[in-house]
Amino acid sequence: MIEWGFCVFLTFLVPVVLVLVVVMIVLAARGSMQKSPTQEQQDAEARARRAAGRAARDAAREADRDADRD
Repeated sequence: MIEWGFCVFLTFLVPVVLVLVVVMIVLAARGSMQKSPTQEQQDAEARARRAAGRAARDAAREADRDADRD
């Protein structure tokens, strides 16, 4: 049947494999949470568009206030 040494080997191998699997899952999860350079660039462009829109709205409000004062 199965030799004694093989059973001892499996007894030590199973926990080692389980730990390695957990470590690999954690590393994969950490890596997937980081943003790529393309995502960073797209975020920066979106922030710039929002800031430009905000500035345009503020300028329009200021122009409306000036027109109301006249």
